[in-house]
Amino acid sequence: MLISLFLVFFVVQNFEKTMGKKTVISIFLMLFTIVGQAKDYMFKHIEAPEGLSNSQINTIFKDSRGFMWFGTSSGLNRYDGCRIKVYRSVQQEATTLPDSYVRYICEDSNGKLWIETSVGYTLYDPETDCFERDIRSVVFKYGLADKPDKVDSQGDLWFYVAGKGFYWYSMAHKILYPFEFGEKTGMLPPGDITCITESKEGTLLVYNTGLLVCLSGDARRIVWMNDYIPVTIGGKRSYTYSAFVDKNENVWVYNNISGVRVFNKAQNKWVTSLEMLIGQWGIPSFPEVNNGVVGIGQDGQGVIWIATRHHGLMIVDPVKKTLVWEKADKNDKRALKHNSMKTLYVSPEKDVVWIGAAKSGL
Repeated sequence: MLISLFLVFFVVQNFEKTMGKKTVISIFLMLFTIVGQAKDYMFKHIEAPEGLSNSQINTIFKDSRGFMWFGTSSGLNRYDGCRIKVYRSVQQEATTLPDSYVRYICEDSNGKLWIETSVGYTLYDPETDCFERDIRSVVFKYGLADKPDKVDSQGDLWFYVAGKGFYWYSMAHKILYPFEFGEKTGMLPPGDITCITESKEGTLLVYNTGLLVCLSGDARRIVWMNDYIPVTIGGKRSYTYSAFVDKNENVWVYNNISGVRVFNKAQNKWVTSLEMLIGQWGIPSFPEVNNGVVGIGQDGQGVIWIATRHHGLMIVDPVKKTLVWEKADKNDKRALKHNSMKTLYVSPEKDVVWIGAAKSGL
């Protein structure tokens, strides 16, 4: 079986013409206008011929220097808009990746990248262009005695250590604060954490049961918790949940098996499917793909991008009440090549959407 994954990206811009509005897609410095109503968006593809080390894209990230990073099942790729540089593990060379399978990438306030591989984390220093494999010695400098199972950063650092708890390191105050697991009031509920993301109220943890816990590092306390998902589907069920917080502070909780649920924090209410949510927005219904979502993001215009496992790409505008469903078209080079997606990333500086997509065949 041959698996071919590719990246597609584009910038959505609007401009006024004498006869009205039209939508264009800007790829690098080129502008492409949409002809008629046949296509809503056009796509640029980056694949192995352009230098990707492997066709399976596990994670996508843009660093503070403007580089795009693609973590694959065989190597880490750095893209500057023209060329791709590939990093792989060479076991005899201590300053290379500890393993070539890359799962996740984030950046701390010092500009260093924390990269999760199949054998644990490594720290990349852009000044030396080298990797530090001994992650235990790195986190020991921050006051952490154990190797972390998950790391995230939005300026400060968060470390998750399975069976022990969650730890916040303040880069400004140079202090490590623990949120330890336990049954006592104020302690973190015991369990396995599968996702870390940010909201306006603090750092949001998603457990493998669907439990949501919001922490404030500055206040050193749990801000709120919500157990709707484990209560409604059964607390013993375990999934690898992901979460996305939109600009209205709605929390989208999803995985590619058990579906999508959206928590309206302001109203303390849950919407239990994509179809129900889009219906509430006044958008005509569509065939249910609730169980196949692999990535969700939001661009600067407030448009929601939903990547699916087998059904292509959905683009939902809650304000204009429109839904565009982009699917593969083998006769159109500017369309998606495949309907199977792997991951999605919306660049924060510009409305650039990067999508890792998968195709299975003989």
